[in-house]
Amino acid sequence: MKFNIQKNFFKFILKIFKNYYLKKHIKWGNEKLNNPIFFLSFDFETQRDINQIELLTTKLLKLKIKPYYAIPGELIENNKKKIKKICKKITLINHGYKIHTEYCKKKKKNYSLLSYLNLNKHEIKKDIVLGHETINSICHQKPIIFRTPHFGEYAEYGDMKYIYEVIGSLGYKFSSSTTPIYSIIEAPIFTKNEIYELTSSSYLSNPLQIIDSWSIFHSELNFNDLNIELRKITKLLDNYNFFFNIYFDPCDIIDNKMLFHRFSNLAKYQKTIEQLKFQL
Repeated sequence: MKFNIQKNFFKFILKIFKNYYLKKHIKWGNEKLNNPIFFLSFDFETQRDINQIELLTTKLLKLKIKPYYAIPGELIENNKKKIKKICKKITLINHGYKIHTEYCKKKKKNYSLLSYLNLNKHEIKKDIVLGHETINSICHQKPIIFRTPHFGEYAEYGDMKYIYEVIGSLGYKFSSSTTPIYSIIEAPIFTKNEIYELTSSSYLSNPLQIIDSWSIFHSELNFNDLNIELRKITKLLDNYNFFFNIYFDPCDIIDNKMLFHRFSNLAKYQKTIEQLKFQL
């Protein structure tokens, strides 16, 4: 209840004082960070995304960007050979085990198959643990970062405290499972149960709108808006110790030359999880 009151209060504040978001982030970054931080990751929700994994990895490495991929364990199992080929080139984010999204060819849209909001605590823990074990057994990686499936809805209405308890017991150090409102209520990076939560970044002109490819296809936004926004963010990173965390679905952006050009401009600010651990 207390969190919902805080959340609604800050949403009201942000609608009136949009500059509050930017000012708080700049102030926090200059006080807490030693340098600007750009964290880029990709959510592989369906087989369509997995089909782009080798091409995406090649493109990112060419730009000297370390690939961070959130992939449900079930999708990893279904694509063992393909994933094993690139395991040493990428860092996997535990994204749970069960496939939680389905693509409808007829309507050309993704639909949710599973949400942690509809699972009990035992089922949530089982999904997280199975995702963890799958990454460990197939890719021989011990994941230390977690992203809740459909995290936008769960962060708004679910119990993040329980998520932190579960991943903490597995030895995780990071989560990237919260919407931009958390960066105002808490901070752009905050700690819970000794877990560093990396909040998702928003459009500067709309602090409640997360930057991702889903919003491009489900709102009045377009890739030109995103291009303008990324140019603004690059200038902020050039001048301040600013934290910028964004993610995309691979099949939505794989052919977008503009976006990869922007990534190339931001690459020098990317920090790996290892570097983040050292700095924080």
